[in-house]
Amino acid sequence: MELSPVTVNAWSGYQGEESPRSFAWNGREIRVDRVMQTWTEEDRERTFRRTCFRILGSDGLEHTLCRHEPTRQWYYGHPS
Repeated sequence: MELSPVTVNAWSGYQGEESPRSFAWNGREIRVDRVMQTWTEEDRERTFRRTCFRILGSDGLEHTLCRHEPTRQWYYGHPS
């Protein structure tokens, strides 16, 4: 999956785990209507870790948003 930096508005729950609420993509704000799937990816040495969300956007499309854990930077996922 190819990733591009993206601006995400997130909400931190009781345990401090962030979940995306909206994001800016292609010049418009897309609301997260539903988080459909969440997963974590990391390498064998555990030096790389990101949390990914497959969401249904207010535009009616599915999107993938990933947060790089060490930097807390958000990325938009493109299928490769």
